[in-house]
Amino acid sequence: PRTLMFALRLIGSPHAVATFNSPKVTMTPGEPRANFWARNAPKVLRRIINTSLHAQNTQIEYGVPTHIQTLSYNGVDIKRYANGDSAIVRSYLGVSHDAPLVIFTSRLEPQKRPHDALESFYRVSGEFPDAHMIFVGSGDLERSLRDAVGEKRIEDRVHFVGYQVDIQNWLAAATVWTLPTDSENFSVALLEAMAAGCTILSTMYKGYDEILKPLSEATSSGDAPHSNHSLSLIHISEPTR
Repeated sequence: PRTLMFALRLIGSPHAVATFNSPKVTMTPGEPRANFWARNAPKVLRRIINTSLHAQNTQIEYGVPTHIQTLSYNGVDIKRYANGDSAIVRSYLGVSHDAPLVIFTSRLEPQKRPHDALESFYRVSGEFPDAHMIFVGSGDLERSLRDAVGEKRIEDRVHFVGYQVDIQNWLAAATVWTLPTDSENFSVALLEAMAAGCTILSTMYKGYDEILKPLSEATSSGDAPHSNHSLSLIHISEPTR
């Protein structure tokens, strides 16, 4: 926060606005950095926009006054994501119209835990021999994920398609959308999957609990390696497609 405050004072901007998107809690209420932030934010920021109630409560815990805070949830174009074409994706992959597809649409980074998603798929792959898993996105873990796929000998069932602009089509093809993330605030990727009518398989975190409602049959947190939170099958609503 000191660097931000210094920069804002340096440029002398009277209308600075900060958006609180990070899921990482990097300060503890009461510590010097948090106190510095709470004391100086009202002096240099016209408004702090929080994208979840969790983010807003965190700012309040730091001591930031509520009169400069606004709660504004992230949003997506529901019409766009509700009208994807699954046939395009299935044709591209060369799979049948009824083959189960597990779709992961996010960065291949440690925070998103794609290795746990892959392990979960591998554990049920024998039970569902026609199922495929698709990683839509790129990141530092792609190489290690490809190596793991090779070690498990499921190269013909796990696909890496990189960054895609037609996410609505990939979501339309999903039997299950999964993101066993390590932390989130108010995930846009999750909102896109919900808008597409996907069945959601994800972890539950502060911020996420403002969107998701877990089933009682939650999967044990020990079912995935290095998992600190339960992986729950979430049915947002009755399938819309």
